[in-house]
Amino acid sequence: MIKKIFIAIVLIAILFTSTAFAQTPQSITLRPGFTFVSFTTALTMTPAQFKALNSSIEDVYLYSAAAGSFLSVTEGTLTSLAAGKGYIVKSGAASNIVISVPGNVISSIGNITLKTGFNLVGFSKVPASMTFKQLMEAYSMIKGIYKWSPAAGSFIQVVRDTNGTVVLLDSTDPSFTAGDSYFFNLTSDTSINYDGTSIVVGATPVNPNAAPATISGTINSAAGMAELGLSYLVTGEEFDVTLVDYDGNAVPSISLDAGETNPKTVKDGQAYSFKTKDFTKSYKIIAKSKTTQNKMLSTFVGKVKENEPVPNCDVTPIATAMSMIYADPAKDAATYKQEEQAKKKSSAFMSKLTPIVADLEAKRTSSLGNLNLTSPAKLEQAYKDAILGSTSPQEIAKIKEGFDVYINKTIEDLQNQMNVLEKLKDALSLVATSGRRQNETFVKESKTKIKSILASEATDPLKDTTNKQTYKEAKISFGLVCCDLGDIFKNKVSSTTASGAPNMMAAYQALDGELDSKAKAEYEEGYNAVKGLTFDDTDKT
Repeated sequence: MIKKIFIAIVLIAILFTSTAFAQTPQSITLRPGFTFVSFTTALTMTPAQFKALNSSIEDVYLYSAAAGSFLSVTEGTLTSLAAGKGYIVKSGAASNIVISVPGNVISSIGNITLKTGFNLVGFSKVPASMTFKQLMEAYSMIKGIYKWSPAAGSFIQVVRDTNGTVVLLDSTDPSFTAGDSYFFNLTSDTSINYDGTSIVVGATPVNPNAAPATISGTINSAAGMAELGLSYLVTGEEFDVTLVDYDGNAVPSISLDAGETNPKTVKDGQAYSFKTKDFTKSYKIIAKSKTTQNKMLSTFVGKVKENEPVPNCDVTPIATAMSMIYADPAKDAATYKQEEQAKKKSSAFMSKLTPIVADLEAKRTSSLGNLNLTSPAKLEQAYKDAILGSTSPQEIAKIKEGFDVYINKTIEDLQNQMNVLEKLKDALSLVATSGRRQNETFVKESKTKIKSILASEATDPLKDTTNKQTYKEAKISFGLVCCDLGDIFKNKVSSTTASGAPNMMAAYQALDGELDSKAKAEYEEGYNAVKGLTFDDTDKT
């Protein structure tokens, strides 16, 4: 009997001891007015019970991002409380009051769904110290984060400006704190997770125990220029070298190996390296000069694998030009590097690439000279627009088709190595983008090449079989190119060099009087090329 009583006492002691350890009350300080809170315990009380903890609590609010409105206790629209959410508590007290919220230890929260626009995000725990600016620089979909300051009666704001740069509007960069909540403004639907060793937005948390992939290379602003006949010198200037994903988002420190920084300062001619543990992304390296206005070089890396060494990712003008045309998020690093080396061995391809490389510096000093672009991703996009005439992947793909024709060919016998379809792709790559179609030099060169194709039709033994459709497309293309050239003459804006071509959209002016004679001649020549054609469903737009 005594033994049974002893066992019962031990069981009761264990039960109460376990309960005591599981219970972790949260102490919340409520300031006069509004306090933005989140629960650090897995509480079981209702909103009404929470409000009853102190008579000074006037209301509790939850912001519904889906509805774009607030739910509240007093209105009866807020019916539950949970960890992982943000709440606003209104206190009518004249001074601070402290309440204790009972609840159990939180094991995990899971992914918290966020909507486009404003979301009130509660931090029930914070895995690592991180500021608003650091999180925003890691995730470009965050437009702004706002922390309520009871003392000031306003928000401390960290936002992006029109260039995508993170700006501290109140000269303060707050850190995230467990038990607080903050407004996030987002460009798209996503999720946030802070169960691991870091705060992760819109991605699976990185495995901290994974062996990192090592991406390395050299910053060399003059590499290969002499071979292309271009005069570039190693300057020795410093660059901010940033590891970004395919969309231009800087890779956060939480995705990198311990001790890694991003960006890094590297001198021209010196080596760099990054170690990443996120194997879900496709990567690029963007180097922005710290001294020369808007000078940028880049290289595409591709997808990497755990513990994979990815050497020789040199950041050069040639790599920059290739990346603008050939970056493909589906390609792994090894495949992209192999294809890049094959292109460099082709004399015809490198000859085709040379004007693009030369335009890097020409456009920087002309089109980009007066812009203030601090974001590496925005700067890279500006280069694409200035040099290729577009940032559209679909239009750039047409430029790529024309460049592909030159791979594994020699300059000496280039025309004889091309078939009719390849010649047409080459010609159309010159006018593949809206910017190029406004450039007189590109349009004239394209017209000349298509005219040469059409001149060969009469003696082509395959004109009525294999090449029949290609010749038809060439005639349609010739008509459209003539119209492009006619538009240039009609608007009385022209240029003789690719680098100096004006933007027709900006220079467009209304016609006055008679149609320009050169424009009329182009329109007529284009019309004559297509007037006898019959179009059917197989014709491509």
